[in-house]
Amino acid sequence: MRQYQLEYTATNAYASPVWGAYLKFLIHPYAALGAQINSPVFSINVDGDWWISNARQKEVSEIYYKSTNKFNTLNIAYSVKIYVPDLNPFERLSLPVGQEINVLKSNEWIIDNYKFIHLTKSRPKAYLSPEESANFLWLNEGNLLDKIIHLRDQVHGSMEFITGVTTTSTLASEVIKLRQGVCQDFTHLFLGLLRNNGVAARYTSGYLHQSEAIRGASQLHAWVECHIPEMGWIGIDPTNKLLCDHNYVKICHGYDYDDCLPVSGVVNSSANQQSSEHQVHVQQIQ
Repeated sequence: MRQYQLEYTATNAYASPVWGAYLKFLIHPYAALGAQINSPVFSINVDGDWWISNARQKEVSEIYYKSTNKFNTLNIAYSVKIYVPDLNPFERLSLPVGQEINVLKSNEWIIDNYKFIHLTKSRPKAYLSPEESANFLWLNEGNLLDKIIHLRDQVHGSMEFITGVTTTSTLASEVIKLRQGVCQDFTHLFLGLLRNNGVAARYTSGYLHQSEAIRGASQLHAWVECHIPEMGWIGIDPTNKLLCDHNYVKICHGYDYDDCLPVSGVVNSSANQQSSEHQVHVQQIQ
């Protein structure tokens, strides 16, 4: 069992006064796979009410904040301790190739996972055309995990991790041309390629234990979860060329980034300019 201290801080500054806000934060860890979460500490510089809701799913917790006070700057600080069981992703055994193919072709599996297989232009952040996907090789032999890892390595090798080149609105079809970006861009590109090859894949956000060689640890991190018969949902990190283990603390998952926004909601203001700064720190306690 690993124990981590997770800390998230953010500052939102507005060009004109805000006279009320109703916000939702997706920053609380996902209580799954045996994780144990201590009572969180959430503080904000503007008086208001906040509460935690499990309305979306039993495992996913959303923090809500409501205030009718005026402010120009909103400072958010959140911390929590979490115990995470040791996880070795290589311990899970996949089905023999023949059995796996039969499951993947079954109507039951396709119906259960269709939401995360289907590509649609109405959700363009992870959309790639078959022609764009053709630039990456999908193996015809081997089991599904081997094929996914081979594709992950291609994405990792084709991209440079550079901040400031893309935004949260950048599309996978733009990333495939830029070949630069951050973890969100690696993830959207990987999602589009996987779904074009019939893989059930979902966008996942969370905290990542820091080290000098790890990309994206100072912000909320993004990776992909793929559904593999018998093994279930397996975390794959194209940004760092890794399979996800206990160093990845999940917050939530969805179709793309829009389902995992760390902060969303409404503010009452005439401001047409806003700046946001976010910082994450993950410390292993034991």
